[in-house]
Amino acid sequence: MAATSCYGVASVERGFLASLGSIVLVDLLLAGDNAVVIAMAVRALPPRRRRAGILLGAAVAVALRIALTFLVAQLLAARFVKLAGGVLILWVAAKLFREDEPAAGPEREARSRRSSSSRSPT
Repeated sequence: MAATSCYGVASVERGFLASLGSIVLVDLLLAGDNAVVIAMAVRALPPRRRRAGILLGAAVAVALRIALTFLVAQLLAARFVKLAGGVLILWVAAKLFREDEPAAGPEREARSRRSSSSRSPT
């Protein structure tokens, strides 16, 4: 953190505040995603077990986020990891922008589970 003291008042660089804001925004998006997944997982439970499931799910989500953040910070400190990630991103981008024909395979119409389960296979 790049905090400096000027006349007894701490000041923070703008870049730090921008980084902090983006981290908070991503965290809020992930928290919303976690809430949806937890709600879907506990929707069929009785009310008492549902509450326990929500609390346990939120605790596990926070613990996983902390552990995986630490792991990623350690990985980014390793040599050539950023370079390998950049090469992989370029490879994916090249595949997306390539103007070749789509992958060979049978073309099928997309169906939902409900419509495909009601039909018998022919």
